[in-house]
Amino acid sequence: MDIPPKIAVFLDNSESIGISKADYNGLESYQNTLNTISFDNLGNAAINYYSIGEQVASFSPDSLNASEQRTNLSAPVTSLLEMEREVQAAVFITDGIITYGRNPAISAFNSTIPIYTVAVGDTSRVRDVSVTNVVTNTTGYTNTQHSIEAEISQTGFPNNTVNVSLETNGDVLQEQQVTFDADNQVSQIRFDIELTEPGLKQYEINVSPLPEEWTENNNSSVFSIDVLDSKTKILHVAYQIHPDVKAIRSIIERDESNELTTLTWLGGNNFVEEVPDADEEYDLVIIHGTPSQNRSFDFLDELSETPTLHFTLSPQIGVLPQQIRTAQLISTSNRQALPVLLHQVLGERDHPILELPEINLLETPYLQSPLRSDVTEPQSTVLFNLRYDGVETDYPAIAILEIGNIRRTQVLPWGWFKLAQSTSQSHRNFTV
Repeated sequence: MDIPPKIAVFLDNSESIGISKADYNGLESYQNTLNTISFDNLGNAAINYYSIGEQVASFSPDSLNASEQRTNLSAPVTSLLEMEREVQAAVFITDGIITYGRNPAISAFNSTIPIYTVAVGDTSRVRDVSVTNVVTNTTGYTNTQHSIEAEISQTGFPNNTVNVSLETNGDVLQEQQVTFDADNQVSQIRFDIELTEPGLKQYEINVSPLPEEWTENNNSSVFSIDVLDSKTKILHVAYQIHPDVKAIRSIIERDESNELTTLTWLGGNNFVEEVPDADEEYDLVIIHGTPSQNRSFDFLDELSETPTLHFTLSPQIGVLPQQIRTAQLISTSNRQALPVLLHQVLGERDHPILELPEINLLETPYLQSPLRSDVTEPQSTVLFNLRYDGVETDYPAIAILEIGNIRRTQVLPWGWFKLAQSTSQSHRNFTV
């Protein structure tokens, strides 16, 4: 049995398609073109219609009304690439006037689906300048620099210069000039602003109009940035070299709400990185491993007043410095590292930290840990115990202590890099 071919037909429904000019009579001429093509007479082919505007949507030819204020031809091309396994051909019926979005030519080149175009509308040359794309992170943080990039496209205005401004609430924050050298050109411009106040902030890119532009409706683009109150400042101190150190640092850096400072101990008072000032404040201090010498450091003087996360890296613990004892919640009398898994002690509703991605802990890679562990703080809450040789033990693996607004956590096992590098999505999500 033959499977009918599927054809995607994209119909331009922008305002320009409805303008009558010269021999083109707007929607009447447009509808005549569709009747001439007569998609309904293509045998058993399955025809799916989509509208072209700022976005792509399922559509009926009977609904054509030239109401879309922007024409984004990159959107239907992107949609078509996502349909490659479902569609055998595509037809674009448009006047080709792009007023928003990127140039679709490059994306169309990557398509394995044949694309047929039908030109409609006024065939006379259009002169226009537009803001075709704005790229920025929709989330920002106070007291940080935020980058905004915009694409300014023009056709028919060589050797002209326009002013491009970044505005908010009618106030011009920054302004730059863009000069067009060619008859058809896309120029990129970048603004860097400092975010000072939290909240949802609205901005606008504006391009000064040139004489005889086809439309000025596309000379601006509005966007918003959700400004959050500062980043989370994290100090990560590694006293031992281990793959876990890199894995944890990479996870922290992937979250743009974090500002990470790293210190890697070389012995004595020496670190790879520059040591921060003693009065530098952090929202979280992560300690990885323990020093082989009884050392104290000025930048850890306020550790008792700072939330901590302590990762163990080996059972070979020397004299534990008093500073780090503040972060210790689990001790062990066993010096031998053994392969272990985790066993969750509490339910998801028993502690907010346990609202974790779904995972089968029996299928995770083995971690390493000493056994015979015990909590050093009676008020600590054990979240996970060790599972050894298939047996759920009472030996704590991860414990947490909350006093006021200070939270301390200790993780006894190590080998977390195996989960971070696992091919299993659930394993990787669990480490995050």
